[in-house]
Amino acid sequence: MKSPRIALTLCASVLALTASTASASEEAPLDAEMTTAEPTTVVASLAISAEASEVANAAVGESEAEAEAEAATMTAEAAAVVETVDMPAEPPALTAPEIEFEQWTLDNGLRVIAIPDNTTGTVMTSMWYEVGSKLDPEGRSGFAHLFEHILSRKTENMPYNMITELTSDVGGTRNASNSPDRTNYFEIVPAAYLERMLWTHRERMAFPVID
Repeated sequence: MKSPRIALTLCASVLALTASTASASEEAPLDAEMTTAEPTTVVASLAISAEASEVANAAVGESEAEAEAEAATMTAEAAAVVETVDMPAEPPALTAPEIEFEQWTLDNGLRVIAIPDNTTGTVMTSMWYEVGSKLDPEGRSGFAHLFEHILSRKTENMPYNMITELTSDVGGTRNASNSPDRTNYFEIVPAAYLERMLWTHRERMAFPVID
C-alpha cells in the first residue's frame, strides 16, 4: 500500500505535468501533430490523478481503521480494569446492644427502671421529672431552670448544700440538667450508698424548701 507521502508526490507530478502541457500548448503552433498529442497527455494526467486519489483515500481509510482498532483495544482494557477492581462491601447495619432491664410502677405512680450491672462497684441514681422549659409562661423563660436549682439546694431535713457533701464525701459525683421537656437529678456513688441517694430524692419530692 502506497503511503500518503507517495500520493502527495504523485499529485505534485500531475500538477507539474498539467502545467507543462498547458504552457506548451500556448507556445507551440496549432498544427495537426500537436493537436493529436493533447488528448493523450490529458488522458495520462487524469489516470495519474485518479491513482493518486485512490492512494490517498486508501491511506485515510487505513488510518481510520487503525484508530478504531486502537480505541476498541483501549475500551476492552478499561473494561477489564473495572472488572478487576474490588468494589467496597456495603457497611454493616448499625445495631445497638440489647440492654436487660426491669421496670415497674409504684403505688404513687412513680415509674422505676432498674438496669443491673455486675461489672462495676458503683451505682447511679437518676430521677426524671416530665417538666421542662416548654411549660414556662408565655413571654417569660427561665422558670424550669430556676426550680431545678432550688430543688438542688435544701429540704426540710437536708441543710443547704448537704446533698453535695453526701456524694463527694464518699468519692461520688452529682449534677442536674434541664431541657424543654424534662428535668433530672443524678448521682454516682459506691453501691453501698444506694439507699442514701434514694432518700435524697424522697426529700426533694416531699419536703423542698423554697426561700
